[in-house]
Amino acid sequence: MKDKFLHERKPQGGRSGKSNRAMLNAILYWLNTGIPWRDLPERFGSWQSVYSRFRGWTKAGVWENILTALIEQDLVEETTLMLDSTAIKVHNTLVGLKRGYHEETGRSRGGLTTKVHAVTDGLGNPLRFLLSSGNCNNIRVAQTLLEPFDLNGKLILADNGYDSDKFVRWLEERGRIVVIPSRIIAKHPQKTDWHTYKERHLVENLFLKLKNNRRFATRYEKKALYFHAVVCLACILVWLL
Repeated sequence: MKDKFLHERKPQGGRSGKSNRAMLNAILYWLNTGIPWRDLPERFGSWQSVYSRFRGWTKAGVWENILTALIEQDLVEETTLMLDSTAIKVHNTLVGLKRGYHEETGRSRGGLTTKVHAVTDGLGNPLRFLLSSGNCNNIRVAQTLLEPFDLNGKLILADNGYDSDKFVRWLEERGRIVVIPSRIIAKHPQKTDWHTYKERHLVENLFLKLKNNRRFATRYEKKALYFHAVVCLACILVWLL
């Protein structure tokens, strides 16, 4: 079947570049293998061209637009929202950079890391994510993560890292049903529907799927903008595959 992807025309005129399909194939190969741009196989053409296309699409918000379009296909299981996060190790080539150069990174027990906070639907499909430093507590971004959603009547599943009276009260005011286990140190532990809580494994499975892409499993990008694009691409693949 003939490639119907449009070719991007260079701003200065002249011949158009390689097809978007060819460039996207190269970007997905880079995402999956985690290799440096310079090590892209020759069959993809000039690595500079691929990187330039990736950078342009990232700055134009193309990946976010694709992910939004996939989410809006009415395939979302809307009755449940699940929250969790995962820490991504920063590659050792970035560890020695000057203080302040890193974006959305912080030191935790695992060293220099970035956290990806995600909210999924009832099937474990990614709906939204945020980046933070690796030493950021989950509860600090939980409300921000859920603010865009209509929580009325929703079932909210999360682990005890989200057990906060203030957060639970904020959810209750929006008509939600919360299944969040109390922390061990809680003075007044809440009853937990453990049968329903078992469904939370789906959000953990999401992170396993995302980490099949080596570019996600380890952070190589210095700028948060480009690592955000990596996470977007990995989420897009979850929806498509």
